[in-house]
Amino acid sequence: MGGRIGSESKLGQGSSFWFELPLRKQLEPGEAETQHQLLAGLNVLVVDDDETTRQILRHQLRSRRIKTTEAGEAAEALKLLQQTVATDSPFQVVILDSEMPEKDCLGLAGAIKDDLLFTDLKLILLTPMGKVLEPGAWRAAGIDACLAKPVKQTRLLECITRLLTGESAAPARDAGGEAKPLRILVAEDNQVNRKVTLLQLGNLGYTADAVANGLEAVQAVRKMPYDVVLMDCHMPEMDGYEATHAIRQLPGRARLIRILAVTANANPEEKRNCLDAGMDDYLIKPIDLKQLGQALGKIASEVGAAPGEGDRGDADSIAEGLRSFGDAAVIAELIDLFLQDAPARLAQAREALTAGNAAGIVEAAHSLKGSARNLRAERLAQACEALEKAGKSGKTAAASSPLGQAEGELRKVTALLKQQKKSLGQAS
Repeated sequence: MGGRIGSESKLGQGSSFWFELPLRKQLEPGEAETQHQLLAGLNVLVVDDDETTRQILRHQLRSRRIKTTEAGEAAEALKLLQQTVATDSPFQVVILDSEMPEKDCLGLAGAIKDDLLFTDLKLILLTPMGKVLEPGAWRAAGIDACLAKPVKQTRLLECITRLLTGESAAPARDAGGEAKPLRILVAEDNQVNRKVTLLQLGNLGYTADAVANGLEAVQAVRKMPYDVVLMDCHMPEMDGYEATHAIRQLPGRARLIRILAVTANANPEEKRNCLDAGMDDYLIKPIDLKQLGQALGKIASEVGAAPGEGDRGDADSIAEGLRSFGDAAVIAELIDLFLQDAPARLAQAREALTAGNAAGIVEAAHSLKGSARNLRAERLAQACEALEKAGKSGKTAAASSPLGQAEGELRKVTALLKQQKKSLGQAS
């Protein structure tokens, strides 16, 4: 219990026995009432294959007027979550057992957190005493708190209270204090248009994910908390109007996503159709780069994300580096070699990420980092360095973000190199 015990004895005087025991400070009357009001009516899902543990947790929670539902396996838990998410009484907290035999609890936690419908859910992990997981392991799975069994009622209630009051909420900024990048999804069925839009975003300093139809767009926003979707209006399987309507029907944060229609039709009726479908604004094809930058800059400001960097990036340093080689034919050959090798390296890294091959990620990132520095493309080199570091950590999932950044930087460098080659009179 973390205390001490001892005795002192003197001949002819008697003995004294003493102990020191650290005890949790009891809640003040006002604090206890606040906690009672916060927890009363809360809806909690308990996931544990052991009936005795479920019974204990049920008693601890219901004695404080907390509503509980129980599941004995992961599949049952996911089904219950999906059934209640769109109701007036969705689950707010899930308590998971670390020793469920039929599925790893971290896998279940990951499945819950991967679905945008459950973004606001708080997850608490219960582990046997002496077998508590490293914080990095359970935090990486999206778990908010970890308690050792048998858990006392006071500790459990205090933990839930802290989570609900936001004491453990993730910061809006990253570890370095920098604003998070704007998360963009492009929904466009035409491959050429999709590529052009991604290049335009790259020129504005943004990176983005892309899907080929409205159905894929709806599925994507359920998995990732995007800030904005550039939605083509006319796509197969599900068009932009239907996709927007489906997204607006999703509960939780998905309803806050800004959706910008992208259409070739400039008449007023088309604009009215876009707004009636639930879109926030619309852009006319071909997209004007300045108008796109202004629209995204406004959204970035509203959601607290970093605005795009519409500067020249490494353009000047790359141009200076190329000029140092002197001969135009040598410069053109160097550009060609880089444009052949660099995309292949990032494709190698992407394949390694998919396969969970950390060594493959490190190899590809290290090679491209050196090539980028030879060209004085420092931003690309830094993105590759971050990717290499993520691969060396052995946690391949951590490589996803720096890989996306490296891909975005490579698009910028590619455009710059092609411009340099054209200036040499040797356009490819």
